Amino acid sequence: MYGPTETTIWSTIMPLQLTDAAAPPIGRPLLNTRVYVLDAQRQPLPTGAIGELYIGGAGVAKGYRGKRQLTSERFMRDPFADDGSSMYRTGDRVRQRSDGLLEFIGRADAQLKIRGHRVEPAEIESALLLHSQVAQAVVVGHGDGEHALQLLAYVVGKHGNAPSIELLRAHLQQRLPASMIPTLWVPLEALPLTPNGKLDRRALPAPGALPQRAHLAPRDALERQLATMLQEVLGIEVVGVDDNFFELGGDSLRAAEMAARFPQMFGVELPLGTLFHAPTVAGLAEVIKRSAHTPNDPLSVLLPLRAGTAGSTPLFCIHPVIGLGWSYLTLLGQLDPQWPVYALQSPGLSDPQHRPESIEAIARDYLARLRSVQPRGPYRLLGWSLGGLIAHAITAELHALGEEVEVLAMLDSYPHLEQAAALSESENVRASVHALALHLAPGQPMPTTVAELASLLCDHYGLNELPAVRQLLEQRPTLLDDLGALTQHHLQLARRHRPRQLDQDVVFVEASVRMSSGGDDALWVDYRPQAWHPYVRNLQLHVLDSDHHSMLSPTHAATLSTLLHAATAEATRAVRPVGQAGRGAVAGDGVTEYA
Repeated sequence: MYGPTETTIWSTIMPLQLTDAAAPPIGRPLLNTRVYVLDAQRQPLPTGAIGELYIGGAGVAKGYRGKRQLTSERFMRDPFADDGSSMYRTGDRVRQRSDGLLEFIGRADAQLKIRGHRVEPAEIESALLLHSQVAQAVVVGHGDGEHALQLLAYVVGKHGNAPSIELLRAHLQQRLPASMIPTLWVPLEALPLTPNGKLDRRALPAPGALPQRAHLAPRDALERQLATMLQEVLGIEVVGVDDNFFELGGDSLRAAEMAARFPQMFGVELPLGTLFHAPTVAGLAEVIKRSAHTPNDPLSVLLPLRAGTAGSTPLFCIHPVIGLGWSYLTLLGQLDPQWPVYALQSPGLSDPQHRPESIEAIARDYLARLRSVQPRGPYRLLGWSLGGLIAHAITAELHALGEEVEVLAMLDSYPHLEQAAALSESENVRASVHALALHLAPGQPMPTTVAELASLLCDHYGLNELPAVRQLLEQRPTLLDDLGALTQHHLQLARRHRPRQLDQDVVFVEASVRMSSGGDDALWVDYRPQAWHPYVRNLQLHVLDSDHHSMLSPTHAATLSTLLHAATAEATRAVRPVGQAGRGAVAGDGVTEYA
C-alpha cells in the first residue's frame, strides 16, 4: 500500500509476489481515487515517462491547518475532474508501466542535474539492486563546485563479496541511458547507519578514500592531447585511454564540440559519426593516425550514428523534409546503447541533380540500403515529419516481401498535403513556410528564395548549432540553395503521394503545439493524427509537450527514447484497449494508449 497522510493515508494498492521483492510497484489507485503522472507544467505524461505523482479523489484533505502558504503549494484544483475538487502534489517521482501499475522512482527534491540531464538517483539504485551481486546500493552526486557534478555509486555485495564494478557498469548500460551510468564507484562492506538504523549519508566515504578502477594512462603525446581534450569537454579530472566517451557522460552536443576542436588541434577532420565507432582515446588516436579518412561521409544516404552491439536489431531513422538526418543524434545518449542506429538521408544532399519521382521510389531506394546492413526483419523504423511518410512507404515495401516491421514510429508526420494551384518560386517558398509552420522572428522578412527557406529550416531543426553544418557551408557555398530545392521537391512528392492501407500498428507522437497553415492555403496539410486511420491497423497516440520543430531537441530525448523502448518491448504483446485521442495518459481512468 502507498499513500501520504494528506490523502487519508492510502491511495494505491496491489498484492505483492516474491518476484516483486527487488523493485515492488506501488500499485493502482483505490476506488474514488485518481492518480496522475504529470510534467513540470502539470501536463499528463505518456506511459513509461517519469514525472511527479499527483493524487485526486475523495481522500484528498483540504489542506494544512494554519499553513496557508504550504497549502497553496501542495493542494490545488484538479483540472482533470469536473466536480471542482482538489488534487495533492506528493513530491514523489513515479512512472506508469504499460500494465497500468505505478513504479516509485524517488523524491522530486532528490533529482540531480548531470551535464544537462536530470537524473533520478533512486532509479539507478533500483537498477543496481536487480543485479545478483548487489545487496545494497546508494547513488549520490559528487562535486566540489569547481568540477562538474558526477554520479557516485556506493555498492555492498551479497555474502560479503565485493561486486565487480565492470559487471555492474555493463548491467546498467543495458537498462539505463549513458547519462545515468555512474563515473565513480565505491565498494563497501556495509552502508554507514545512524543510531536509529537509517542511512548516514554524511558518513559515506569520499571516493578518493578508497581505490578506484584503474585508468590506463596515455602512452604518447597524441594520447595525452586527446585525454586532455576529453577532460575539458566532459569537465572531469581523469580520462584513461580505454575509457568510453559516452560512459563518461558524453552526448551528441559534446561530440559536436569534439568535432569542432579536431581540425585546429590535430589538423584533421573528425567525421560526424566517427566518435560513435571510436569512443576512446586509443580509438581516436588510431583515427588520427589513419589521417581521419573514414567511410562515414556526413552526407551519406545510410549514415551510421552508432555501431551498437553486433547482432542487435538496428533503429533506422528517416530524415525530415530537408533531407538531413543529423537531428537524430540527440537520441543517442538515451537509447539502449546496444542498439545500432542509422540515419537515412536524401541522395540529393550529395547529388543536387538527384530527383526521385515519388515517395515510393525513395522508399525502394532506402529499403535496399537498410537491407544491406539488416537483410531480414523484424525492422524498427522511426520517421520525423516527412520521414514518417517515407517510413510508412518502406513498411509497405517490407510487407510485400513478407517481412515484419516490429516498430513503426512517427513524430508529427501527416499523410495529406494539398496544393491549390501552380505557384511561382517566391509563392512556393511562402507557401512552404506556412505549410511547415516555420516561425519568423519579429521583424524577420518572409523568405523568397529556396536558399532562405533552407536557412530557416536549418535554424528550426537546430542544425545551425552543429559545427559540421558550418564546415559544410564553408566547403560548399551552394548548399543552402541545394537544400531549399530539395525541400521543395520533397513537398511536391508528398503532395502527390497516397499511402497504402497497411496491417500495421503505428506509434505516433504528436507535438502538443499544433502546426497551422498561418492563413495561407496554397499548401494545406491535415494536421490530425486521425488522418492516418484509413492507412494503418492501430494508431497509438502520445502527446509530447513541444512544437513540431523542437521534438528532437535534447529536452525531449529521454521521453522519446522511453516510448521507443516501450514500443519495442511490447511489439509481441496483444494490443490493449484504446481510448480517446487528444490528451496524455492519466492513471486510474483506464486510458493508456490512444487511437
